[in-house]
Amino acid sequence: MTRGDVRRSLAVVSSALILTVVAAKAEAAPVILTQASFAPSDTLIDFNALAEGTAVSSQFAAVGVTFTGVLRTYDDQNFLFAGDPMQVLNSTLPFDCTVAGNCLPFTFTFSTPVTRVGFLVATNPGTTTLAIATGSVSFATTAATIFVGIGDTTPFSSLTVSVAAGNGAAIFDDVRFNGQAAAVPEPASLVLLGSGLTGVLARRFRRRR
Repeated sequence: MTRGDVRRSLAVVSSALILTVVAAKAEAAPVILTQASFAPSDTLIDFNALAEGTAVSSQFAAVGVTFTGVLRTYDDQNFLFAGDPMQVLNSTLPFDCTVAGNCLPFTFTFSTPVTRVGFLVATNPGTTTLAIATGSVSFATTAATIFVGIGDTTPFSSLTVSVAAGNGAAIFDDVRFNGQAAAVPEPASLVLLGSGLTGVLARRFRRRR
């Protein structure tokens, strides 16, 4: 192998690494998930152990999630969630969206990054948006309970839920999420990989001289 061959090989390696980094960034985008996308081993929070009217915040930190926003447990008396004794409203009780802080977006924060989150939700007719660091997905939601879920190959540490429906009120339950997936090489790791390949090519050239 000549010096020219080495230079050409290094150029090919560098180009491939750049394309890989660009492709990795382009693929990092959230997708809509159905309930079937979740595994039995995923964490499930049903809020049933909390008394009605409890402010939901850090009670579930031990299983990896805390909640931020005005959130209160509420028993809807099987109206929307048949057979399920406790849900969560983004409002204080009694329910009133005219009170400051009520019916506003709320956030789930995970102690370990996750790649999928979902839950059951009902709202006034409109749009519910789930936002993470790499983007967001939206759902048409109504007073009929539906499952909403978001996933990304890039692990994320928080999820913000906003409701553009009537007065912004939401009632949700059965939050599901997974742990961190296998790590995907970051650009810095790919550069190190490239450096290693460069070293291999250089040693091969020296041996063949």
